[in-house]
Amino acid sequence: MLKFALPVVALTAACNMVGSPAVSGDIPNALVGAWGMNLADCKNDAAAKGLVRISGSELKYYEARGTLTAVIEETPTRLVGDFAFEGEGQAWKRQMILDVQDEGQTLITREYGAGAIPGVQKYSRCP
Repeated sequence: MLKFALPVVALTAACNMVGSPAVSGDIPNALVGAWGMNLADCKNDAAAKGLVRISGSELKYYEARGTLTAVIEETPTRLVGDFAFEGEGQAWKRQMILDVQDEGQTLITREYGAGAIPGVQKYSRCP
């Protein structure tokens, strides 16, 4: 009986993940790096309000930081996930789509949730 326990447990775990978000520790490598809304944002200046830095499981903006809490969809160049944000003494949650295009040179983001920025945000990879 013991020799069948592992396959049953693995199959049960796989079935439970279908259709529900899974927690993941890392954002796909294609999205990792510094991205600016314009070239001036890439100068690593403290006033670079259009800069987003993506690493590991975090998004870092001018005055906010978001931590990936659940992955809904993931490919090597796209992530749909839930993020918990903190900044300026407040905390909020957003579902975000992060999509790399133009052979890794453009990042398109879209966020959903109360108070979300409407439409898409477009960033260019910092040199």
